Amino acid sequence: MKILEDKLDKFDQNILETTTKSFLASELSNITVSFATLNDTVDGLRSDNLTSEHLTLKNKHLFRECRNRAKSHDYKFVWVKRGVILTRKTENSPVLAIRLEQDLNKIK
Repeated sequence: MKILEDKLDKFDQNILETTTKSFLASELSNITVSFATLNDTVDGLRSDNLTSEHLTLKNKHLFRECRNRAKSHDYKFVWVKRGVILTRKTENSPVLAIRLEQDLNKIK
């Protein structure tokens, strides 16, 4: 009887391990995260990865306009952090927050 119980315990354990592994593999395959490599520093912290953020349609247009204006004024960095568009001319210059169309006038 003891041998039969041991075999059933091993069988149950194998089923549990197999089910857990397949469940985890299935769940992990559904996770998608976009990463982009950066070679710059932001606020003194090295940032190797950047997760993509979702922006409202208004902020997408504002971000595009900010990138275009920053490019024409030789700004080096434009990025989004927690839904706020940020820009910086050089590594040592102050960070400008762009929240409204009027804030684009800060880029000179």
